[in-house]
Amino acid sequence: HARAGEGAQGVGIRVAHVLATAEGTSFDGAYYHFAANVLAEGGGFVNPWNGAPTALHPPAWPAVLALPSVLGLDTLLAHQLFACLVGAATVVLVGYAGRLIAGTRVGLIAAGITAVYPNLWVRERELAAETLVFPLVAIVLVLACRYWVDPRAITFAALGAACGALALVRAEQALLLALLLPPLALRARSASPTRRRVLHLVAGIGVALVVLLPWVVHNTVRFERPVLLTT
Repeated sequence: HARAGEGAQGVGIRVAHVLATAEGTSFDGAYYHFAANVLAEGGGFVNPWNGAPTALHPPAWPAVLALPSVLGLDTLLAHQLFACLVGAATVVLVGYAGRLIAGTRVGLIAAGITAVYPNLWVRERELAAETLVFPLVAIVLVLACRYWVDPRAITFAALGAACGALALVRAEQALLLALLLPPLALRARSASPTRRRVLHLVAGIGVALVVLLPWVVHNTVRFERPVLLTT
């Protein structure tokens, strides 16, 4: 209940910031806004200003922003308010991650900081991709901590999926496949044999690659030169 209250507080701060500032956004935010509307209209992942195929940015954030556009909520303000809701989810998820890592008090403090910290909520008015990075990072932390305490293949597979999704928001997040998954699989608290741990690692990376594969294949057939996640 406390985390939900802090989530509501976070929404209030975020919406007030959007409404109190002059209408506008960052250059990347404008790109995401128009790209989401083109995507909602069936135009695919193209440059929203000239219609040319592009991989300037990964696809996940414009795809998420396209959800309100499909419902007719396709103005810049509508997208900014939708981003505020994503920010509210971030407050709750960060609070849950803090609670899982270090207890209820830390969870409440973490949620409170997330609700009021400007370096988090200014991203939503800008429609920056970090708006979606933050909640996904919290999910990655939750899954990693759960696996550390109780190593299960299903948990590690879900972690791989979350890491893959993060890479589809910001390409550099693909580093998690090398910097997080292998040490976590091989060093988690467990009496499991090494062979089982390696199988968990293979499964997690495999799921991440499955998440990434459609976008990679899409880029491969569109461009003359190899493009994996973004240019």
